[in-house]
Amino acid sequence: MSAGRVVVFLLIGIALIGGCSPSDRPTVASPSPPATSTASPSPRDPTSSPISPDADLADAIARWSKVEKAGFGYTVESGVSGLSGTTDRVIGIEGHWERVPIQISAFSSWGDEQVTVPGMFDLIQAIRGRSGTVQATYDPVLGYPATINREEPSASDGDWSMRVVDVRSSLDTPASDGGLARRLADARAAWTRWAPSDYTYEWQQVASGDGKTPAAAWSIRHVDGVTTAAQTVGDGASVGQDAASIPATFDAIEAAMNTGAWVDAVFDPVLGLPIVVGIEPTPAVGDGWWIKIAFHDIVAETGRAELQAAHDRWTVQRPTRYSYVWREEGGGRHWTYRVAMNGDVAKIRASGGAPVGEAATLAPRIDDLFMLIEEALANGGHVDAAYEEQFGYPTRVKIDAPGSLVVGTITIRSMVIDATP
Repeated sequence: MSAGRVVVFLLIGIALIGGCSPSDRPTVASPSPPATSTASPSPRDPTSSPISPDADLADAIARWSKVEKAGFGYTVESGVSGLSGTTDRVIGIEGHWERVPIQISAFSSWGDEQVTVPGMFDLIQAIRGRSGTVQATYDPVLGYPATINREEPSASDGDWSMRVVDVRSSLDTPASDGGLARRLADARAAWTRWAPSDYTYEWQQVASGDGKTPAAAWSIRHVDGVTTAAQTVGDGASVGQDAASIPATFDAIEAAMNTGAWVDAVFDPVLGLPIVVGIEPTPAVGDGWWIKIAFHDIVAETGRAELQAAHDRWTVQRPTRYSYVWREEGGGRHWTYRVAMNGDVAKIRASGGAPVGEAATLAPRIDDLFMLIEEALANGGHVDAAYEEQFGYPTRVKIDAPGSLVVGTITIRSMVIDATP
């Protein structure tokens, strides 16, 4: 039984973007180390014709070199022909880049360096002279690649595209927060609404180059209403424990915006907590700094383990014929269903004005309830669930989750198992 509130397990580690060498297409995940692919592009034949200069690329790099130390935030949308697409938010300040995956794919992904502006330039240059084609467009003012389209018929995953959207910069005229004030307010409200009861996180402040903002890091644990903290970087005098709280991080974002600093931030889409924050106080090089949070939801992890164990028991021991009473309460609903199962065939009798068929929000079946719990956890909702010890079916589930089909309490009672052959 899970006695606490449960929210989605979230563990996001944000690493400083490094200098991995670019290849000309995204990495394709494999359960084991893949053998050398014959579709991988080979080095250019030195006896072939010289690569002609690319004036558009050279001009774009020249434009970018004049602004590369400014603050930038943008979203990279990419897709590989026949595979799932990915979306990343990238923030750059003074040449330091941070990447936050927004939509990931089990099939393909780019390296951290490849979604930066310099990395995309390198990607285009690496492709030129190889088989297939690459077409790119560039921002007419700042020079960054706006679109890249690659076609390589000889490789099954050789066709791919990248698109840079939602670009904002500290050079924007007139200056704009890019909707950050609204997103900050929404994030604060989400954290207030959906914050889990038990969690841990690593809070890191990356120092500015001029030393005015010091490096600091705290390891925070909040369990059973008690918060404990250990400083892992710094002496505690300049950046104390209070500064490492999530509400204080919201306040730091707001304070920086109020002083006229250029700020970009990525918030967890459900819980609202800040994941990465980049702050550039002035156009001067050297004063930019960062806050990063790697979050771990203890209650959600426990809830997922209990759900999996219960579902495993039900999968193994589910009887062929059984019946039960399903009660659903919440949002003005007081619905009762009497359900008789024979294999996958259900006979459902509704009472108390409960809708049936397509009019019902959820089919009153145990398998559907398992799926509802799983979706609620995945969406960062609060779930309080109890499971029957032998067979594992949920006996009582209280759900409050974003976008859930049911917000309220579902109970399963009066289970009768027909053991006759």
